Amino acid sequence: MKAIDFEFCLTLMILSDPLNDCHLVSKNLQNPKLNIAAAAAQVSALIKVTEEKKTDECFDSYWKSVEEKAALIGVEFTETRARKVSRRIDEHWSTEATTTGLSRLRVSLYFEVIDLLLSALTTRFGPEVMPLLSATDCLFAPSVEKMWKLETLTSFCSSDIDSRSVKVEYSLFCHVLESVHDC
Repeated sequence: MKAIDFEFCLTLMILSDPLNDCHLVSKNLQNPKLNIAAAAAQVSALIKVTEEKKTDECFDSYWKSVEEKAALIGVEFTETRARKVSRRIDEHWSTEATTTGLSRLRVSLYFEVIDLLLSALTTRFGPEVMPLLSATDCLFAPSVEKMWKLETLTSFCSSDIDSRSVKVEYSLFCHVLESVHDC
């Protein structure tokens, strides 16, 4: 038995792109000069790109790429032997769905990897976190058009601050900035 088989090559190829994408975003998130709003945009983009990879066409392109690369090292896909289904009367053997080969790897490997990655990303950066992170953009580049983002921020801290006075101060600050830029 070879140390490297086709499934191993496919697994490496499938994992390389999403892990490289995650590594890039992770490096940016660990940057000490982190802009939180930019980080939120990168995480949102990572989630979107990962969701877009969950297609049969994307899997097929990985499959073709692995076939080409595996052929260079003398590895080819071999169908694993299907397990024997018990034919007892009480086990419904005639209706059992079995998948083999390409479709088994598509479902049990590729889609499962993508689902696990999406699950981890949405757990860490869920709907309760991302609006807050995205709303910090109004602090980095203040403008009256971003007042709705300030409202999102103040809603998270409503017990600690007076949102009405923060909105008034923010609006005044934005007008001062606009008058300085006009000079």
